[in-house]
Amino acid sequence: MTKTCYMCDNPSVSKEHCPPKCVFPECKDANGKDYRKDLITVPSCDDHNSAKSKDDEYLMMVLTSYFDNNKAAQEQIKSKIVRAWTKNPGLSTTIVKNLQPVATRDGERHAFEVDTPRFNRSLEWAANGLYYETYGSRIAQPYKVISYPLVQLEGPDAAAVNAERGRILLLANKMLEGFPITGANPEIFWFQVSPVVEERSVLRMCFFEAFQVIAMSSPTLEVG
Repeated sequence: MTKTCYMCDNPSVSKEHCPPKCVFPECKDANGKDYRKDLITVPSCDDHNSAKSKDDEYLMMVLTSYFDNNKAAQEQIKSKIVRAWTKNPGLSTTIVKNLQPVATRDGERHAFEVDTPRFNRSLEWAANGLYYETYGSRIAQPYKVISYPLVQLEGPDAAAVNAERGRILLLANKMLEGFPITGANPEIFWFQVSPVVEERSVLRMCFFEAFQVIAMSSPTLEVG
């Protein structure tokens, strides 16, 4: 029997990495360390695999650039991302838009505008794939993500939006207490995911030991 895609009813024609393989540094960019062992793959149609390769690249570059990330992310920037930008000089301006200084607890850093719908779409697909891998079926209500490190710097509702993201992170921490942390390469990625209970599920992804993403599945969820 032909398996269907982890995201839709189309027949699977390949395997999709969840999260995308490009997030995990190659050996040559990690001082010979193998961060690509035992990666998670799920059955996928072409639309939810190879057709989104540019979105996966964008996801990797944004995730890697977070200032609180570990050394593995920093090495990825100095190697893989620098190579990509050298090969395609216009790529950096496509990724880094509206660069501006911001004050953090560790001093002044720089922030840039993220194409949030594009970024979230790749993360939502990864979240749905991780649920499929864990529980063996597609989740009925697709996940919506809240990327906690992405803060809103402008607009009259910025403070309220950022506070709500923090509240959701605390709620997810409570809901995921006791669930195992899964991931063969935790320096790069790990996740926790709950089953669906009363039409709700919560999933947490952590990249480079710092960038946390919460995904929630609920028929009544609204994400700002």
